[in-house]
Amino acid sequence: MSGARTVGARARGTRTRHAHASAARHTNAELPRAARRTALGSARETWGCLDVAEANGYVEAVDAGIRTKLSQVIASLIKVTR
Repeated sequence: MSGARTVGARARGTRTRHAHASAARHTNAELPRAARRTALGSARETWGCLDVAEANGYVEAVDAGIRTKLSQVIASLIKVTR
């Protein structure tokens, strides 16, 4: 798979995970704990994928705003999975 396609697939996955994480924040009482843990794992995996994309030269650098938002999502998910 080419680098551009890989990064594009990761971006789509990131948007999907962000949607799930947003749902976890807004419907915390309705979402089972296991689903919140899954969302947390996916968010952390996304962080790792961004690191790999940078390390392999697929992207020059991931925008700091993306890292900040993802960090906020991860922090929120950590709080709701305790």
